[in-house]
Amino acid sequence: MKGPEAAEILKELNRILRTNWSGANYSKRIWGNTRGLAKELKTQMTLAYLTGKNESEIAGELANKYATGAAYARRLVRTESAYVSGQAQAAADQEAGIESYKIIATLDLRTSNICREMDGKEFAYKDMEVGVNYPPFHPFCRTTVLSELDDQNLGELKRRSRDPETGKVKTFSGDITYQKWYESEVANNPEALFAEQVAMHRGADLQQHERYVEHLGKKRVGSIDDFRELKYKTPGSFESLKREYFDVGELSRHREILGGLDELKNIDTFKELKYNNLGKWGAIHTAYKDKKLQESIKDGGYNLKIHKGKQGKHIPGYNNYTEGRSYLTITEEQCQELVNKYAGTGRIIRNSKDGKWQSKEHNIGQYISTYEDLSEPTHAFLIVYSKDGTHIIPARKE
Repeated sequence: MKGPEAAEILKELNRILRTNWSGANYSKRIWGNTRGLAKELKTQMTLAYLTGKNESEIAGELANKYATGAAYARRLVRTESAYVSGQAQAAADQEAGIESYKIIATLDLRTSNICREMDGKEFAYKDMEVGVNYPPFHPFCRTTVLSELDDQNLGELKRRSRDPETGKVKTFSGDITYQKWYESEVANNPEALFAEQVAMHRGADLQQHERYVEHLGKKRVGSIDDFRELKYKTPGSFESLKREYFDVGELSRHREILGGLDELKNIDTFKELKYNNLGKWGAIHTAYKDKKLQESIKDGGYNLKIHKGKQGKHIPGYNNYTEGRSYLTITEEQCQELVNKYAGTGRIIRNSKDGKWQSKEHNIGQYISTYEDLSEPTHAFLIVYSKDGTHIIPARKE
């Protein structure tokens, strides 16, 4: 291809690939990636439309060159291809004087919710906005558009889909919408509804099945097909399996923190503790949470730097010092030294009403008592932790 025709095609491709959906903009949404990827994508897409290179070849080259997953590369290339094809059709339609288009979604169970809702709707080209009322609506979008047709011509066309249960190809009138197809072929068919759940959660189910097998064993969980049958056809039985999975995970976490207590010896002793000895379970679970919290403090899970605003309320002379509260006779620097030395080593104070860790300041039994006329020197203090900083409060000696 040479001369003005090739130049015009290249000009149109460059215009399409510079738009908001394409190139750098799209690759950032998918990968947060660099200019290099966007430039390479533009080059490969241009070559594809000039030489006939297919999507798999482009995706493979991107995946190899940028050391990323093939699935991500396929998603990027397929969606870019859908975008370019859609833009080319829109340009051709408008050049031919066609003013509107109708959304055509795929009649199967993998179609996204947004495409299901958009199917059959008609829009003017002057209002066209990719991702809003014109495909692609999302990565891997398979929805297309049909140039404006009157109802009679549309009814003469045919739409095809595979039977959700048997997989056989069936034909429908061209004016059927996704919603009408769903009501006819899926809504009252238990096997089709099961197939829909499998299609919608294919990836998530595979990952969940892998986790369950890892914790409970293949013999208990069964194959992926067994797992899906249990999950979507007998939800009560699946709830029992899910509870067992969480119990095994919880036992593992408690043993990791608390070690080999008799109650944590195996899953049977753990379930006996958790479900039949609530008082002891409460004490052991609280000890687990406290120790886990202490380890998190020591491992940098909380900001141990003194929070000036909160600390100043307890140091006389600071502009936000609050009269009547417990106060410190040491400097802010000395407060920081105490935090650095003792953070995560004391006992965890919990709210007596709900048992939650007391992460906010409560003036109880401290240097200046709020219940009695008492003020005394003390060497005890509370460290109050929060994500934005730490402060200490003088406490009454025990």
